[in-house]
Amino acid sequence: MPRARSLYGTLPDQLARPDSFASGLRDLLRIRSRYGIATARQVDVPDVAHPGMLVLVHELETLDEHGLPVVQLSVLNMSAEAVDGTVRSDALPLGATVIDAGDDSEISTVDNLSSFPLSIGPYGVRFLVLRRPEA
Repeated sequence: MPRARSLYGTLPDQLARPDSFASGLRDLLRIRSRYGIATARQVDVPDVAHPGMLVLVHELETLDEHGLPVVQLSVLNMSAEAVDGTVRSDALPLGATVIDAGDDSEISTVDNLSSFPLSIGPYGVRFLVLRRPEA
């Protein structure tokens, strides 16, 4: 039988390249497992201005230091252009810090309109968690 053609290269080769499909999938599964995203409860799919952008808002089973469910957002850009937009949902707690779940960097803060600005690259995905402000 002839050897099959590979679109992405061998798995070891892909895992050696941080920008490969397999490395991206590994990172996604790591974040999914770390935050328990698979068992989250979806609380909102807010409207957005850009037709290629999708925002999913979830409450995780994990509780924060206030005893409240951690709010998690999955943001996807399904277009070939970068998007600078605003994420707005009544499920976002005022003053919460928006954290990138991939590298734990602070992205923004939820304002008094229950929104925050976000930039996302072409065909990009962002997994974000919110840290509520101290009481």
